[in-house]
Amino acid sequence: FWLKWCPVAAMTAEVADAQDGCMSRVTSRLLQPSGRSGHSLFRKARFALSLSSPYTVFGLVSSAKDIYLEKFGLDATVLGGVYTVVTLCAPLQEIIIGRLQDKEILAPFFPVKSWGRRAPWLLTHGILAALAASVLYLPPSGDMAYVYYASLHMAAMWGACACCIAFESARQEIYPYKEERIFVEGLCKYACMVGGGAGGLVALVFTVNATWQVRLAFTLYIFPMALLSLEAVPIFREARGRQKSVDEVEPGKPHESEGMGALVILWEALPRRLRMLLRWSSEEREDNRALQHLLALKFWNGAYGVVLSSMLLYYVTYVLKLSSTSRALVIMAAGSVAGCTETVMSFFFMRIFSSGDSLKDVCGKSDRKLLSLVVTSRLVNAALTILLIGVVEPSVPVLLIWAALCRICLSSFSFWRISAQCWLVDEDCLGGGGQRKVREGMIFGALSFSEKLAAAVFSSLIFLGLGIAGLKTENCESSYESYADLLCSKELSQSECIDVCFNNVIQSQPSSLRIYVKLMIGCFAPFCELLVAYHTRCFPIKGSRLRKLCLSVAAERGESDGELCMEAQCSDDAHVGASQVVIGMLDLDHSAGDFAARIVHTQSMVSGWKGSKSVSVMWLREKDAKGSTSLQL
Repeated sequence: FWLKWCPVAAMTAEVADAQDGCMSRVTSRLLQPSGRSGHSLFRKARFALSLSSPYTVFGLVSSAKDIYLEKFGLDATVLGGVYTVVTLCAPLQEIIIGRLQDKEILAPFFPVKSWGRRAPWLLTHGILAALAASVLYLPPSGDMAYVYYASLHMAAMWGACACCIAFESARQEIYPYKEERIFVEGLCKYACMVGGGAGGLVALVFTVNATWQVRLAFTLYIFPMALLSLEAVPIFREARGRQKSVDEVEPGKPHESEGMGALVILWEALPRRLRMLLRWSSEEREDNRALQHLLALKFWNGAYGVVLSSMLLYYVTYVLKLSSTSRALVIMAAGSVAGCTETVMSFFFMRIFSSGDSLKDVCGKSDRKLLSLVVTSRLVNAALTILLIGVVEPSVPVLLIWAALCRICLSSFSFWRISAQCWLVDEDCLGGGGQRKVREGMIFGALSFSEKLAAAVFSSLIFLGLGIAGLKTENCESSYESYADLLCSKELSQSECIDVCFNNVIQSQPSSLRIYVKLMIGCFAPFCELLVAYHTRCFPIKGSRLRKLCLSVAAERGESDGELCMEAQCSDDAHVGASQVVIGMLDLDHSAGDFAARIVHTQSMVSGWKGSKSVSVMWLREKDAKGSTSLQL
């Protein structure tokens, strides 16, 4: 008997050993430090998960106005005015939060040496956002509902935005190079999908059943989900690097931002001539093209996002004419298609663009590929949106196809956008004349200000436009008794009768409302995409400027190696223009004055040429110069 089963026992032991070996390799892969940050894959995933709770709050807050309007029966005009006020306050929050974080106002309670500069904000404001979001859908009756909505909307957004700015600033410091930032951004997409899905699920349930008991029960679900991000507080404590604060200046030298506070970043983004005109002074810095293009890009991308997020519910309801369960199922199907597509595409782009080493990619091939892909994808998506939403007859299959194609085209954009934001902050930090500027929060706050300003302006205009287009609303749940005998037979239940009432509301909408919804998604959203593609293409931190920045970051971190540039496979192709011209060789045997004069003469001559050009000075190693150190222009 035992001899018969011994081979089986031996085989089982071998399988068990193989499984143990596989698990150990997986565990090693998850916990083994990698990259220049020294973080393991598991630690990076924990850091990315800190975005899940803010996006849960965003999902809850963004849907609140529709639930208040449709289910609670609030007046569209009054609620539109309240919503306009609170959304216009949101951009100012970003600027103020960024300034307060850089000033480290929580340091007396959370010492920077032990807590870092960003962890206290995630801890305190994560709890604030969770508390406000969990009771957002429990308003009192009557006119106090408007005050309740405005107060909790602003409190939840303040807490969530503070967490996001803390996250962006911590990522820029903890992960210094593009590859790790892109990898973390890929993980962030999954975290944001989890958080946004958790918040969207609540709104989706409330579109079907928004009774007091259901809303109260969901409070117990919202609060823990909104606190999930607090698990990343220990990782945020690593972001404590601090060399020079924006408010620390040498005695007798006033700071350039004195008197302007948090608005200094927006002031620097103004054209130089306008700044000279406003100050009546010629002592103004040159235009910061990178900041200008990135602020404009964030503005139009914010406008694009708010158009889709605001109008898709109305598209499904009033263009496709769906309600109740069928509407919820279509929205879930479209969200699932978009989520699955985004999951696959994010993994694909994350694998491609997070590989390699920025310090050794002197020719910048990876950066150029990413930039070209992003611009092309946004243009293609604009054309597909015009075709599928604006031209083709509306239907559920067309909506699902558009949802998949849209995510395919847009998936790569966030990888480039995050990299560009961090490059802008890196360049600002290292451009202080030998002193490192510490105003990451202010810059990220200004960028978020631009995006939230667009969202506030266009969401308010879109919301008011619904009323102008003829939107008619009715609270079918609260007014059930008034219409039950007129619209419903005795065989129908109360929920079925409410569905009949809401279908009548949908059918009674004028055709102008459906035209308005299609124009916003099928025409205005593609227009925003064209402007996003333009500013993406014009962003100036690329090519040799980006390579110089990467090496400067490495030098600041003590990672610079004199041989890094020479290790690159294609250092001769670093110039990306249509042609290269070698001006000449400058030997160091000449006097210092003659050497400097030749440099100045060369620069003056090249500057007089028409068109785009770049001038680079390349130091050659002694073995390549046959015993003499030289410069090549």
